[in-house]
Amino acid sequence: MIIDACGKHGLHEEALLHYGDLCNSGLELNVVSYCSIISAMVNVGKYKKAEHLYRRAQLKGIRTDLHLHLKMIHCYTKCKKTRLGHEIYSLIQKLRMKMTSTAYSTVLALYVEGAWYNHAASTLKHLEIEGISLDRSAHGLLIRAFGSIKDNMAPLIKAVEASQYDVCRLLTSLSLTREEGPKWSPTWIRLVKEYIERIEGDDADSQSILGIYNAFLDCFWQRGLKQAAKILLEEARKDCAVSTCPKIYETELVLDIRGLSVGGSKVAVAEWLNDVRKSTREDFLDGKKMVIITGVGSFPNMFEGELAYSQRKGLKAALLHLFEELDSPFAEAPENPTVVEASTVDVFEWISRVLKRETALVDCF
Repeated sequence: MIIDACGKHGLHEEALLHYGDLCNSGLELNVVSYCSIISAMVNVGKYKKAEHLYRRAQLKGIRTDLHLHLKMIHCYTKCKKTRLGHEIYSLIQKLRMKMTSTAYSTVLALYVEGAWYNHAASTLKHLEIEGISLDRSAHGLLIRAFGSIKDNMAPLIKAVEASQYDVCRLLTSLSLTREEGPKWSPTWIRLVKEYIERIEGDDADSQSILGIYNAFLDCFWQRGLKQAAKILLEEARKDCAVSTCPKIYETELVLDIRGLSVGGSKVAVAEWLNDVRKSTREDFLDGKKMVIITGVGSFPNMFEGELAYSQRKGLKAALLHLFEELDSPFAEAPENPTVVEASTVDVFEWISRVLKRETALVDCF
């Protein structure tokens, strides 16, 4: 639907205009229309507007279905209103709506992201008892959850360690459920690859596979397992045709990190800058800029034939925050908000300054 398409591209004003046109046309809005406009608002962070529309649908007597309720649970997950999302799930249970694997993943995300780990553990146990498979978004959710071990995670840790779900057994075997921190081993990559191959055997598309790679990249990077993250990024490049190797575009050296998560992007950027460190200043005098592409709309014809991936929300903001902390010359390009750039000479000089304080560039990340 056009409203949903507008929301996915961040065009919330256009989505609201189409919604207004529907209202003014005299057509009676149904649950599908409300799902689309609420989804559009959530996609661009207009959570209060989404909540208003949800309440309006209820006041209008629209017969709400599971899909609409799940949209609002997702909304409350994003804006950290876990209790309100929990109330909607309680309503779903009261109405005895038939839950799917995808629906349970939405609920699991609510509890994990909201740090309601007792409820997350109970949901995971319930799924296993009922013989319901975890969808791929739930796999990624659990992998990312163990990027750090929090004090109140004990219920979820116990549930994961006791679970026979493939992803849970992998997290346990890699010792990622242990607070003291796992020790990197080359066998990790083999275990992760075998796990991903099993997922690929279930006819997963490239986006789903990349999502799992991104989850592990985030997890490994947060746990300080940077060597593991670097090796895994190479595997992702081969499996998913991710364009994360620098390329020359006219007079610019370009790194395209579209499709990568924040953790994966930091791996790619650290690797890129490490290559700069090994070069001499003269190597950079031919190029005018070093450019990092973070979102859609940049260099549209540059990588023809390669997979196109949607922009990861928060990617540019995370990188800019990191670069600001490191006092780097990288900044948002004034003519293109999806690009972060800097003079090649400025970058080389900055790296030289950084290495006077740090033993390795990657330690800054």
